[in-house]
Amino acid sequence: YIDDLSCAQASPPPPTPTPTTPPSAPAPVVSFRADATTLSAGSCTRLRWDVENVREVYLDGQGVVGHGSRQVCPTVTTTYRLKIVRLDGGVEVYTVTINVV
Repeated sequence: YIDDLSCAQASPPPPTPTPTTPPSAPAPVVSFRADATTLSAGSCTRLRWDVENVREVYLDGQGVVGHGSRQVCPTVTTTYRLKIVRLDGGVEVYTVTINVV
């Protein structure tokens, strides 16, 4: 007489599914600077920016490419704003102030 239960092997429980989180967007890389931040009246300097891993880039409200520069010749102390829209839709603003003496 063979006991059917003694021949049966217990099967392991099914694996518990592990929830996966989608990979997060890479962090933005932003560099915004001026060649000179203090100028004499009538002088010019160059703003420079290098931006990666973002959706959009704006310099003082105007759309610009991610890597670029622009010559500025402010007559009074002026703050320039670089606005980025991150891949997740968030917004960050970076500023550079050029002091005119």
